[in-house]
Amino acid sequence: MSLVARCLWGLFLSLSVAACGDGGPSTGQCTGRIGTTPVDGPIDSEASQIHRIRKTSCATVDTAIFELSSGGGAMKIRGVGPWSNVGGMVAYTTATYPLPPTSESTILRSWELLSPTSRPSFSSGTITLHSVPPRQQGSFQMRFDDGSAVDCSFDLRRGETEGEDIDCGDGGDFDD
Repeated sequence: MSLVARCLWGLFLSLSVAACGDGGPSTGQCTGRIGTTPVDGPIDSEASQIHRIRKTSCATVDTAIFELSSGGGAMKIRGVGPWSNVGGMVAYTTATYPLPPTSESTILRSWELLSPTSRPSFSSGTITLHSVPPRQQGSFQMRFDDGSAVDCSFDLRRGETEGEDIDCGDGGDFDD
C-alpha cells in the first residue's frame, strides 16, 4: 500500500472513530484553592465539555467553547477559541499556551473564571491542550496574587453543536 493510501486510510479510520460518539462522560481532577475556596475533586462529568458554535457568515470561523466545573461548582471556567475542522481546539497536536491569553496566543481568545466570584486577582498560568477528536484533553495551572493555585487535568466530552452549517465552498466539515 502506498504512503498516500496509508495516510488516507488512517484519516478515514480516525474520522470513523470520531463519528461513533464521544466515548463517555468528561473526566478529570482538580487540586488546590482559589483564595479560600477549595476546588479539590473530580471535574463535573456533565457540566464539563467542549462544544462547537457554527460560524454565522463565511467571513468568520466556527468557535470552540471549553467549559469546566470542579469542586461541586466551586470553580467554573469558560474558554473560547477557534474550532478545528477535525474537532476541538487543536486536533492531534499538543501545545501549551499562556493564561490569561495574550496577543501572541493564537488558540485561546478568552479565559473566564466564572466562579468563585469572590477571589484574589489572577496572576499567571498555562494550559496544555491535546485533542484526539471528538475529545479535548489537557491540563492547566492557575496562580493567584495571594499565593493560592489550582492544577487540573481533563478529558472533555464533545457537547452539542450549535447553529446551522453554512456552505462557503471550502470543502465542508470533516467532523460531523
